Amino acid sequence: MEKGLISVIIPVYNVEKYLRECLDSVLAQTYTCYEVIMVDDGSTDSSGAICDEYAAKDGRFRVIHKENGGASTARNAGLANVSGEYVFFLDSDDRIVPEAFEKLYHAAVSEKADFIFAEAETIDDSSERSSTKNYSYRKKYPSGAPYLMMREMSAHREFHVVIWNILFSSDFLKKQELRFQEGIIYEDLILSYQIYALAVKAAHLHECVYYRRLRENSVMTSRKTEKNFISAMRVYDAVSVFSDSLRMERRNDAHVVRCAFNALNDFGALNANDKKKHKAEYKRLKADLRAHGYFGSDSLRYRCRGKSLWAAYKAIEKLFIGQRNDFGIYVRHKAASEGEVMMLIPHMIGGGAERVAAQLINQMDARGYDTTFILSADKRDEVVRSDLNDNIPLFLMSEEMPKEPVARKAINKVFRLVSSLLCKPFELINKPVPAAFAKLSVASQYSREIDFVRGLLKADPELTLIAFLQPTIPIALLAAKGLPNKIVISERADPNRLMKKRYGRKFIEKYYTRADAAVFQTKEAKKVYPECVSNKGTVIPNPIKPGLPELYHGERNRNITTFCRISNQKNLPLLVDAFAMFHKDHGDYTLRIIGDAPNEEGVEVVRNLKELIRERGVESAVVFEPFMKNVHETIIKDAMYVNSSDYEGISNAMLEAMAIGMPVICTDCPIGGASATITDGENGLLVPVGDAAALCDAMKRVAGDASLAEHLSSNAAKLRDELSLERITDRWLGVLGGTNG
Repeated sequence: MEKGLISVIIPVYNVEKYLRECLDSVLAQTYTCYEVIMVDDGSTDSSGAICDEYAAKDGRFRVIHKENGGASTARNAGLANVSGEYVFFLDSDDRIVPEAFEKLYHAAVSEKADFIFAEAETIDDSSERSSTKNYSYRKKYPSGAPYLMMREMSAHREFHVVIWNILFSSDFLKKQELRFQEGIIYEDLILSYQIYALAVKAAHLHECVYYRRLRENSVMTSRKTEKNFISAMRVYDAVSVFSDSLRMERRNDAHVVRCAFNALNDFGALNANDKKKHKAEYKRLKADLRAHGYFGSDSLRYRCRGKSLWAAYKAIEKLFIGQRNDFGIYVRHKAASEGEVMMLIPHMIGGGAERVAAQLINQMDARGYDTTFILSADKRDEVVRSDLNDNIPLFLMSEEMPKEPVARKAINKVFRLVSSLLCKPFELINKPVPAAFAKLSVASQYSREIDFVRGLLKADPELTLIAFLQPTIPIALLAAKGLPNKIVISERADPNRLMKKRYGRKFIEKYYTRADAAVFQTKEAKKVYPECVSNKGTVIPNPIKPGLPELYHGERNRNITTFCRISNQKNLPLLVDAFAMFHKDHGDYTLRIIGDAPNEEGVEVVRNLKELIRERGVESAVVFEPFMKNVHETIIKDAMYVNSSDYEGISNAMLEAMAIGMPVICTDCPIGGASATITDGENGLLVPVGDAAALCDAMKRVAGDASLAEHLSSNAAKLRDELSLERITDRWLGVLGGTNG
C-alpha cells in the first residue's frame, strides 16, 4: 500500500518533564511517513528549547513558537500548517505505541473513512498505574455513519469527547472548515460533536494505541473556577446552536444534555459570590433546556432542582428505576427501505440454526430491508460472527440491557421462587403446567429481556420481529402484548420435547396466538402444535448454504465423515459403536469427527468419546479435527457422510453434504427433518434413531456398492437448486408480507 503523509500536531506548554518521552514515542513509530508540527505556546520552561532540539536533528520535525493563547490556539496554528493527507493530534504529556500510525493509517485507508478512532489507557502521574477505565470501549463499533455511531456510544455512555487519538482525513477537516474554538476550555466537546455529525464514514480500531497521562494541576484535574463555568456555558451554547442547525436524524440530544450537565456541575462548584454573579446565566440555561424539551431527561430535571432532590432521585433510580435505553439506536434507516426486520435469537456460537438465521438476514439486507441481529443470551467472547455480513448491526442484550434496579431484582427473585413452587408439582406428575404459572415463570426469569424487546418494538411500530428458537419466542410474545408490530416465530428443534417443558402446551395455547405467523421446518413439526398456532404456520425447510464446491464425480477415499457442533444431541457414541463394528470387516477405513466443542457439555462429550474409542480398540482409525472454513472442499471426496443425531430439525451439515454429492446416511430423527429431505435408497439412507447395528449395515451398503454410492450422490445433489438460499428467502419474505405458503 502506498504511504500517505500524516501530519502530527503537538501543542506544547511547560511540559519539559514529559516532552522528550512524547516526542521519542513518535520517533519510534513503525510507520515513518509523517511530519511533526510542534506548537510552542509561549512556554516559560525549557519546552521550547527541546522542540528546537528535535527539529534540528530530524527534518520531519518543525516547531512554531507563539505567544501563549491556550491549547485551542496552538492546535489551530498547527492545522494552518499541515501538509499531510491525514492529521493526528497528540498532547505533549502523552505518548503513543510504536505501531499507532501504522495501524490507524492502514485501517483508515482500507475503510475509506473520514476519521478513525482508537482506544487509550490512562497513566496516573503519581503512581504510574495504567487503567482502561476512561477511554476504552466495551464493544467494537462497526464502520459506518458517524452520527449513528455517536448515538450508540452515547446510549452506552461510551462517547469519549477527545480529539487526540483520532486520525482525521485532512480533506474532511478542510471541507468542513473545522477549527477549535479559542479562549475556552472543554473545546473538545464542540469539535467532537461536529466531526461525528458532519463526517460521512468513521471507523473504530478496537485496541489501545495511546497512553493518556493524568497529572495534578492539569485542566481536567484542577479545581473548578469561574472560568470553568463561563467556558461550559459557551460550549453549551455552541453545541446547542450547532445541533439546531442539523437535520433531525443527525442530532444527538444526549450530547447536548451532557454539555448542560457540565455547566450545571461547574455552577454547583462555584463559591457563593460567583453563584450570585452568574445566577442569570444559570436561569437562562434552565429556561433553554425547557424550551428544547431536554427536561424529558428525569436526571437533568432533578439536577436543576438542587442537590437534595438530585440525591433523592439517584437513590430512587438505583432502587426502582434503573438506567433507560435509547432504543432508537437499534433501528436502521435505509433510503427507500423495503421494510424493517429484526432477528432475535439466543446464541450465535456456530450452530446450524444460527447459520440459517444469519443467511436469511443477509439475504433480506441485500434485498433492501433494514436489518438488525439481536442475541439474547451470548457474551461477546462467545460470538461466532463469520456467517453474518459485517454491515449488519449485531447487538448483545448482555451489553445493551441496563443494570437491574435493586428492588426489582429482589422482587423478581421472589417471583421466580414462587413460580417454581407452583410449577414443580405439575412437572413431577408429568402434567402440563397451567399457562398463568408458566407465564409467571417466564416473566420473572426474563423480565429484563422482555422489557428490552418491548422497548425495541415500541420504538419502531413498523418493525417486524423474527423470534428464532427458545427462549426468545416466549420473550417476544410477552413483550409484544398490545403492540402493532408483526411477530414471526420459528422453533427449529423437536416441538415434542418443547411440549414437555414448563413453557409447554398450555402456555403455547394461550400466548402463541399473539404471533402473526409461524415457520416450521417440517409438516410433522407443524402437526405437533395446537391448531391456534399451526393454522398460522408455514413449512419452510432450511436453505442450502451458497458457495459450496461443485458436485464431485469420481473415485472416493476410505474416510467416513461427520461434521457438527459437538454436543450430546449428536449422539456421537452411537457413530463410534457403529464404526467399530464396521471396522472389523473394513479395516482400511477411517472415521473423521470434524467439529468444535463450544462449551463444557461438548468438552465432556469429547472426553467420553475418546474413552469409548479406546474401549472399542479403534484409536488408530478415528481422528478428531477442528471445524475449518473449507470443510466442504476437505471432505468432498470422502466415502460417505454420516449423521447419528438423536433429534434434529433439518441438519444443515446433512444438506451441505448432499449438495456436494456425498453419499449420506442419517438417523430418522423425530419431526421428520431427515425424511423430509431424504427418500430412503434414492438420495440417501435412513436408519432408526439409536440403532448402531442398522447404522453399521447402512455404512457397509455404501462401502460395498459403488453403483449405490454414485446413485445416492447424483440424486442428492438435485436439492441444490430446490433448497437454494434465494428460493427459501423468497418463501420467508412471503411470510413477512402476510402470505402463508
